[in-house]
Amino acid sequence: MRSVLGSSIVASVIAFGIFACKAVPAPPVHVDEGKAIARLEDMRTIGPNGELLAFLKHPEAEVRARAATAIGRLRVPIGGSTTTAQLGVAIDDPVESVRAAAAFALGMRGDPAASAPLIMHAVGTGADRSRLVRARLIEAASKLEEPLLLTQYLTALEDQAAEVRLEAAAGTARWKTDTALSTEINARLAEYVAKETDLDARIHGLFALERRKAKEGREVFLKRAGSSDVHERLFAVRGLATLAGDPAIDEALATASRDEDWRVAVEALRGLSKSSSNTSLEAIAAATEHANFHVRATAIESGAAQYDAFAKTDLIWKTNGVGKFDAVRKDPSPAVRAAAMANIIQVIPEPAFSEDPSPHVRAALAAQAGKISLASGTSFQLSFDDLYGEKDFLVLGAYLTRLGELDGPPPGPGEPEPWWWNGAQQLESYLAHPDNGIRLAAVSALLSGKSAGVDVEHLEKCYDGTKGEISSEVRFNLLKLAAKVGGYKAIKLLERGLADTDAFVRRTAHEELEKLTKQSLPFPDQTVPEVELAFPGQGKLEDLRPQVVIATDRGEMEFVLFADETPQHVYNFLEHIDFYKGTTFHRIVSDFVAQGGDARGDGNGGSSWRGDALRHEITPRKYVRGSLGMPRNEDWDSGGSQIFITHRMTPHLDGRYTIFGELVKGFDVLDALDLGDKIKEVRLLR
Repeated sequence: MRSVLGSSIVASVIAFGIFACKAVPAPPVHVDEGKAIARLEDMRTIGPNGELLAFLKHPEAEVRARAATAIGRLRVPIGGSTTTAQLGVAIDDPVESVRAAAAFALGMRGDPAASAPLIMHAVGTGADRSRLVRARLIEAASKLEEPLLLTQYLTALEDQAAEVRLEAAAGTARWKTDTALSTEINARLAEYVAKETDLDARIHGLFALERRKAKEGREVFLKRAGSSDVHERLFAVRGLATLAGDPAIDEALATASRDEDWRVAVEALRGLSKSSSNTSLEAIAAATEHANFHVRATAIESGAAQYDAFAKTDLIWKTNGVGKFDAVRKDPSPAVRAAAMANIIQVIPEPAFSEDPSPHVRAALAAQAGKISLASGTSFQLSFDDLYGEKDFLVLGAYLTRLGELDGPPPGPGEPEPWWWNGAQQLESYLAHPDNGIRLAAVSALLSGKSAGVDVEHLEKCYDGTKGEISSEVRFNLLKLAAKVGGYKAIKLLERGLADTDAFVRRTAHEELEKLTKQSLPFPDQTVPEVELAFPGQGKLEDLRPQVVIATDRGEMEFVLFADETPQHVYNFLEHIDFYKGTTFHRIVSDFVAQGGDARGDGNGGSSWRGDALRHEITPRKYVRGSLGMPRNEDWDSGGSQIFITHRMTPHLDGRYTIFGELVKGFDVLDALDLGDKIKEVRLLR
């Protein structure tokens, strides 16, 4: 029986195929293909005459695959429907590597028009014979989320190839969880995980259930929390953490909080923070004395989340509001002291950490300004005057962020104004700060909090005066703030943004203008000015995988760099070797990442070796423990000097952030990295 669903798929495929058959001339044989493709990719354009599309017809499969990869990095609507359609033709290429590259590229491109062709090539009688290609097709289809194709998509959970089942399971984590289809997806996933025999595929199924917060996964979470494989335990425990509250789950989480792997213990404590049962409270209290600083810091955060419950016991806080947490004042770990400062102020009114030598601890204190201490009923008041002259960007940025959060009713007649009452005006004053990172902190604080009454003229002056490093990030956030404020002046500033020198700023201006004016406007050109490439074609470095050592305060880590996959990123990293000396790891998120490489030390700095933003080079490679990745902001093409290293496999980053290296030695050093630890040097081994 032919269903409406099946008919719609067939119609979509036919329409897609017919449109895709438009002839594109092959490039001249004398063209340096590698250089031409790399140049067009970096400029984020198909070329004035569709030159990049022409390479999809090249007689050499390697060139066709490289062209498909480049086209995938041109996200819609760059190039329009013609570009998507031409890429769609390549999923019928006779060579497997080309089909796989084209499939992945269609997912990266993000054009919903490609959903039906991708599914039809991945499942059913028309499925590709290649396991690799089917896996890429399913991965791509999951990024486009077409509800009408859900039934067909889920049949890939029963594919004969484990790598296809893995992608089908992991892909559901990208799908919305608040639709009528959510229950069906969750039930199918739970059933799939229960019977899956391949470990990696099963782990990705657990990941998807956890990301979807699926109560249907309860039983498989409980069962797999006792697995001998650490990643399977990790994702099962993360799943249990989303369902914390019943006795069986609390008991399982309490057991996991004593796991031999600190990462599992951290995830268990995060789940226990949601429960006030005696089992949970006792496990959290015990973890405050754990040997691992990641676990201690998380226990402090979890304990603070259950302050009311702990106040009725003698497990952590005693009647004077100090108790065991008083010991963290002398803890050797800045991460533990910062966690305490971010939470202990609720218990101990005395700002005992204000003189801490670590800016991360002082920043945690600044982020608490104006919060009520539950122990005394008083408010910790860190005012503008207290931070006057503060030179550390991290601390000042945290204070500005807190100013954006503060809000409340206006003072009554005769009542004094709260110290933070002029917070919006304080933030406005920082829009003229000479440092772009502080400008960004002020703009972000206004955007997330008190933007009412902001004078657009201040935004205009900031927009005009922001030049240099991270200036585009300041400007696109300024445009978002202008749209939030609204009014005629805001519209005029957004119209100016359409002609900005930065492509993402132009895109932002377009999106905000359409929302504000409720009009459909022509999409601005996304072409990036041509600049010199480190490796314009198939350079020597692209044939190598250099190895480097990052020496830190905690020891040395050795990495292999994927110059053959991400040549611009590897060259960028190697060009920053001298720059990295003395920079810190400014961000440590336990059981996630260690991030550093910013000379400012607050995460708001860094540009590529050539002074602009580095365009992403995302590949199908997956994030594993020790992956070396490139941070970015909302703009996919905003890489710079910063780096991050993953504590574990992180599937939610796959296909979203460039991976340009992987840790091969020094995993214990990665685990030991703490807030503020320095990079002593970077050495090239070969």
